[in-house]
Amino acid sequence: MEQARELQEFGSSLLWKVSNEEQSLRQNAISFESSIRRVRSMISSLVAQKLLDRSLAKEQYEKDLQRAICIIAEGDAAAFLPAK
Repeated sequence: MEQARELQEFGSSLLWKVSNEEQSLRQNAISFESSIRRVRSMISSLVAQKLLDRSLAKEQYEKDLQRAICIIAEGDAAAFLPAK
């Protein structure tokens, strides 16, 4: 009986830890998406103000942002992103 209780407590503790870690990962993924939107907005603003070359923004920065998005969207963290 004692072993059964210990296993039950261990299982409950493990599920609680996993749930907390999952929530943390979900928040980080959401924050990452928000950061990508902010960076894209800043780039657009700089291009509109002619403080950043449009071709540089398109060729370099957008390519880097797209690569980062693909890493997240196609990786294990994708499961924690909100459905589109």
